[in-house]
Order: sequence, then structure tokens, then C-alpha cells
Amino acid sequence: VRDFIVADPQLLVQASFTWAPGPLPNSIQFTDTSTGSPTLWSWDLDGDNVPDSAQQNPLWSYGTSGAYTVTLTASNACGGGTAT
Repeated sequence: VRDFIVADPQLLVQASFTWAPGPLPNSIQFTDTSTGSPTLWSWDLDGDNVPDSAQQNPLWSYGTSGAYTVTLTASNACGGGTAT
């Protein structure tokens, strides 16, 4: 008896995102552009290594102007990927 495991490389998540100015001062609209059909998202939007949003495409308002490190971890049942 043989068992086979089939892996589908199309389901491996490659995390990526874009951003654009939001509708309010100091707000940013983030858009998930990940491939591999992710079903879970974890965004660190202010660089403090604490997840801030689990939405696919969050709108985030910053308290002050400045430069921030943003990290997206996107995943599905086959695994995940991270983009900063």
C-alpha cells in the first residue's frame, strides 16, 4: 500500500502589500497583495512587534507623522510568509 502526498506550490504564501494615503490626516490604507490565497493576516503597523490588526486591508491612523516599520504576516493552512 502506498500513500501519496500532493503539495500545491500555488498555495504557498508569499506575503506582500501596498499602501496609500488614507482619508484622514496621518492615516494609511494598507492593501494585502499576497499570493497563495492567504486566509489569516497579522499586521504590526507601528513597528513595536505587537500585532495591531488581523484585517486583510486595514486602515491605520498614526498619532504623529514619522517613519514607521510595517510588517505583514499572511498565512493559510500550508504555511505563511512575512513582508516588511
